[in-house]
Amino acid sequence: MRGLKQKRGIFHDSRPTLGWGLVGWVGIVGALLILSFYSVVAGWIVDYLFKALSGLRLENAEAAANRFKALLADPLQMMLCHTLFLALTVGVVARGVIAGIEVANRIMMPGLFLILALLTVWGGIAGDMPAAWDFMFAFKPEAITPAVILAAVGHAFFSLSLGMGAIMAYGSYLDRQSSIAGTSLWVALAGTLVGVLAGLAIFSLTFAYGLEPAAGPGLILQALPLAFSHMPGGQWFGVFFFLLVLFAAWTSAISLLEPFVAWLTERMRLRRPVAAWGTGLAVWWLGIGVCLSFNRWSGHTLFGLNLFELLDFMTSRIMMPLSGLAIAIFVGWIMTRAQVLDEMQLSGLPFKAWYLVLRYLAPLGILLVFAHALGWLAWLA
Repeated sequence: MRGLKQKRGIFHDSRPTLGWGLVGWVGIVGALLILSFYSVVAGWIVDYLFKALSGLRLENAEAAANRFKALLADPLQMMLCHTLFLALTVGVVARGVIAGIEVANRIMMPGLFLILALLTVWGGIAGDMPAAWDFMFAFKPEAITPAVILAAVGHAFFSLSLGMGAIMAYGSYLDRQSSIAGTSLWVALAGTLVGVLAGLAIFSLTFAYGLEPAAGPGLILQALPLAFSHMPGGQWFGVFFFLLVLFAAWTSAISLLEPFVAWLTERMRLRRPVAAWGTGLAVWWLGIGVCLSFNRWSGHTLFGLNLFELLDFMTSRIMMPLSGLAIAIFVGWIMTRAQVLDEMQLSGLPFKAWYLVLRYLAPLGILLVFAHALGWLAWLA
């Protein structure tokens, strides 16, 4: 709840009603599973940061694609980068998340925004900005299908870390004067603005260099290194960009690890370093399997999915929607209206509109996203 300081913790006053305590566990376990493969993906950024420092230069789109494929085919390199990133994450959580991270965020996040803005300008100069603009914003009624809408809503769960306990962990450090509604609005607006800038920067360069826009999470590691190789001062642009992206991933990883570590320290009375490094070790082992799923274990699948794809499916398509649905129901129907009013500090029409959405529209929307993710809507159709 809002207003609980770090010394009180996010679990201090929790008294689960019936089976509602399980909701928190779904979010916490989902966060740890996400961290196991998120750390591997962040390790790719670590690898490219080192390569940028050594003067990585790519001549064409084929070279960019081959460079990324070479990384995926090298389990030892991925394990090393995964280990380094996770050690950084655990080290911060073991010491506490307030000192250092909040201060650094004030410097690094504006820096990342500035780099994104400059890359967007460069995309307008050296890339195909009209194609990127058309790809992102051209109104195509036939493309607005229920599946697209549901996929977009599902993406919001992951990008805003909904249903994982991360927001509650950080929210527990807010003081009573902070507005939950105002903070949430700024988070949504900032996330949207950064997403638009990143899309314009990346897709303008993607189309200019003939890369495939549906290349998946590796696209940022193909289009941008290629752009850095052909722009003035590109090496240092690359170094600063990957450093800032790494920091953004770092802070996100901290939020994934913190809820379970907080539970261990506050409920099990473990010392924070012991709780953090013990949890980190378990996540690290699972991440090693994720590294191998791209190469040596690529032939081992379950339901046609390798370990990376399976963990992604379980968390983003099952656990997160279920946790988000349960939280919406709990706040909308189990908590009293007076408790919700006290926490939100909203009144009048804004509160009534938000409360109506929370109680009726949000659960229905989440159920539709969940059914779509599992393919139930297509089956019914």
